[in-house]
Amino acid sequence: MSEKTKGFTTNYLNQKIVRTMKIFVFLMTILCVQVSANAFSQRINISQKNVPLVRVLKEIKRQTGYFFLYDTDLVQQKSRPVTIDLKNAELSEVLTQTLKSQPFGWEIKDNTILIFPKSSNNENLKAIDVTGKIVDENGNPMPGASVRVKGQSASTVSDSNGNFTIRNVDENAVLVISYIGYTDREIAAKSQMGAVKLSPSAGTLSDVVVTGYTNYTKTQSAAASSLVSADKINTVPGLTVDQILQGRVPGMSVISTSGQPGQSASVVIRGIGSINGSSTPLFVLDGVPIEAGYFQTINPEDIESATVLKDASAKALYGSRGSNGVIVLTTKKGKAGRLSVNYTSQYGFSNLSRPNFEMMNTQQRLQFEEEIGASFGRNIGPGWTYSPKNPTYAAGTPATRARADYIIDSLRQINTDWRDIFFQRGKFQEQQVSVSGGNDKLRFYNSLNYYSQEGVAKRTGLDRYSLRSNLDFNDGKFSGSTNVAIGYSQSSFTEGEGGTGAGTAMASVYYALPYENPYASDGTLVHP
Repeated sequence: MSEKTKGFTTNYLNQKIVRTMKIFVFLMTILCVQVSANAFSQRINISQKNVPLVRVLKEIKRQTGYFFLYDTDLVQQKSRPVTIDLKNAELSEVLTQTLKSQPFGWEIKDNTILIFPKSSNNENLKAIDVTGKIVDENGNPMPGASVRVKGQSASTVSDSNGNFTIRNVDENAVLVISYIGYTDREIAAKSQMGAVKLSPSAGTLSDVVVTGYTNYTKTQSAAASSLVSADKINTVPGLTVDQILQGRVPGMSVISTSGQPGQSASVVIRGIGSINGSSTPLFVLDGVPIEAGYFQTINPEDIESATVLKDASAKALYGSRGSNGVIVLTTKKGKAGRLSVNYTSQYGFSNLSRPNFEMMNTQQRLQFEEEIGASFGRNIGPGWTYSPKNPTYAAGTPATRARADYIIDSLRQINTDWRDIFFQRGKFQEQQVSVSGGNDKLRFYNSLNYYSQEGVAKRTGLDRYSLRSNLDFNDGKFSGSTNVAIGYSQSSFTEGEGGTGAGTAMASVYYALPYENPYASDGTLVHP
């Protein structure tokens, strides 16, 4: 090939490569512009209420694919909670709406969104003096609450009346208010904050130890204690408070020694100290010691919490009476706010668990008595006394033998199941109504309860009526409370219910003979 031809071929190839590269660059440019346009024209749906700015930025990133570049510490310190609700909005609109009340601006470069602080010259911020009052969920002042400016060192604490003041605060600042056992609250600063309400933290409510004299947080108390809150107490129906605590406190034994309705259970917290000594703990209701038998008139629905003190701290507080442990019960109180009316109705059944054996019927019992008499010569009943296998039967006259046959045939006509006569399906019903409410100065809780239970043993049961009224008042200068409770109960029970001898009512069910007739000639029970 000549030099001229080679040169022509080389030039042709170079021109073709250049043309291809131009086309490629042109197409890539169009593609990038298109991608950028598509990304910028994306429609975003976002709805957030009072959430951190960072969370909103993450949601925008998830929907658009854009990356955010910002100073994390600065954004966390200076940002305010964001509330936004937009549908089918463009990215620019979402960013503008998100940052409109923030000290930040935004800019898009390629596929990255820059978040930067606004120029201080454009903010024209002025310093203000912030005053307010910290109150709890009931409107009571909270002395010692911490108030600080988010991202700054300026802080203060509320006084004995819950009031606080912070001077020279930027008008765009955010205050962080905190208190032990309560959820921290962030709120925009303004000159007159008014009453700022804090809510109890659900995660720390269980860490409060109530001793009957005062309250401690778990970290402040060295006592071995357990707390059972109202939501656990009211999850299952129960007649008495001690029975409801069964299985809910580690190390505490609750045993129902009687199946009678309303009977108190045996409660042991610290074990048995001596053979003859009592192991019953001390019960304290709203600061007043009570006897376990008083539980029959207490409505469990009125209990707000039960704190079990297990170690020597109980004895330190209550002396020798607390040597077996202390169970501190606190009743419900009214809460400031809208009037609350609650009505609860329950109805249920209970059955006696049947033993793992079956009772002999009349035919089996007579045969058993006959076999015992024939094998061992012992007469344990009419099954052998009037049996044809008994030697006295053959030695008797035709009249005595006919009488024996008649008696055996008569007994075979009777087949009594004493369990069906003595036991029944137990049932209970409960009707409860409570009214609570109040304001910053006065709070009340009133309840009325009716509980009726029929035991699994016939002619046993309990009817209970209870009324409670708790009143708390605090006008800033004086405070006090009154707790009034009225209870009435009427019960019926069987004698010697816990015994095992044949003479006790419960045990006699299994000692009674199936060929004995409990009914009189008119069909009524001989001994009702």
